[in-house]
Amino acid sequence: MYMGEEMAGRVVIVIVVALIVLNAVTSYLFFAEHQRSEMLVSEHRSLEEEYERLGAQYSELERKHAELQEEYSRLQSELQRLLSTYGPLHSNYTELKASYEGLLNELTVLKSGYEDLLAEYTALKSSYEALVKERDALRAEYEALLKDYNTLRDRYNALVEEYNALKRLYEALLGEYHVLKEQYEVLRLEYEHLFERVKHVNAWKGATLDPLLVKGLFAELLSLAVESVESISDIDLHWFEGTLHERVLKVFNFTVNNLYYCHNPYVRYIDEVMRTVKARNEVFMLPNETWRVTCGDCDDLSLFAYAILKATGRPGERFYIILMYGSGGGLYSLVAVDTSEGVKKYYVVDPAGNFLNGVGVFYKVTMTNKDGYTRDYGLSPVDISSELKRNLVELGLAEVVFYEYRTGAKSTTPLLRYYVSAFEALDEWYRYWEARVGRL
Repeated sequence: MYMGEEMAGRVVIVIVVALIVLNAVTSYLFFAEHQRSEMLVSEHRSLEEEYERLGAQYSELERKHAELQEEYSRLQSELQRLLSTYGPLHSNYTELKASYEGLLNELTVLKSGYEDLLAEYTALKSSYEALVKERDALRAEYEALLKDYNTLRDRYNALVEEYNALKRLYEALLGEYHVLKEQYEVLRLEYEHLFERVKHVNAWKGATLDPLLVKGLFAELLSLAVESVESISDIDLHWFEGTLHERVLKVFNFTVNNLYYCHNPYVRYIDEVMRTVKARNEVFMLPNETWRVTCGDCDDLSLFAYAILKATGRPGERFYIILMYGSGGGLYSLVAVDTSEGVKKYYVVDPAGNFLNGVGVFYKVTMTNKDGYTRDYGLSPVDISSELKRNLVELGLAEVVFYEYRTGAKSTTPLLRYYVSAFEALDEWYRYWEARVGRL
């Protein structure tokens, strides 16, 4: 309907324009005829012809106008029909437009939300990628920890088994501990009892601190020395018969020719104060022990000579073991006293020092060099082993001589003198050692 009206309007406009044009042309012609009368005459015919042509065109246009009028009416009817349809469509359009605008607003909101979600998605994606990396690192750490866990679990199981075994062992040891504790108490009491006896053993080893025990020890030692020398099957005490003057010479010769000087071996003893085990090399050996090892120190050799003289002693004879001790050390010797003839005769027998009342025994060895020069050497028997001394004598390589320290006289049979006082005897013995080792 609307479109038909528009078409009719256009046709009317065309006709109006045509009429205006026609009127303008006519006015122009009349004006031109007035202005150019001469031209109008000449052109009248052409204008008539043009008029006729225009009349024909007008008729044609009038016909077309009628056709257009009819078309206009038809289009106007169509417009009315379309306008009746346009109302609902316009209403629908309005609704659709409102819905569109609502949807457009929603789209704007959704777009804004989308952008926000996109930004959040980007952030979440970055966080996700970081979490993936962290997850991978944690997974690697987890796998390492799992491996360590398995290792630790195996070790734990092994430790549990070991613990159970140790627990069983502990329980067994605990039972043994209680048994041993009871035994310890018994042993402790025995130890305390035995430690009292240790003092007696230490006394034999020269390591006791009890002066009363030392005094009792020497009395027992001298008695045991006599018993031990009597038990030696290699020694016949009948060899040493005679007066004390004869016997001291025999015993001295026998001792220095069959034994020699040596230090005692180290022995262990228990310190009575600290109650710890220590070692010392100064012990008492009985004559049978000295005879077995064929050597001894000064107290051992003096005790050996003492035991023989005491075992073969006669009435009126007394024998003493004496100790001379100073900053330079200690010296043991035997002092024999004979009172059988009413006059005291003193003899100092010191085998370790090769000293008998100022006389010593030596092995004279004569040596000749390649030039024929001869020289004598004196060897002290206490410095030579028993086997070597026997070989020297049996092979004739040495001669036994006696040497008097005061005069320097030498002989194969000494003229032994005796002292008439203990002071004289001990003084000469002291001076002998002072000349050799210095002041004691």
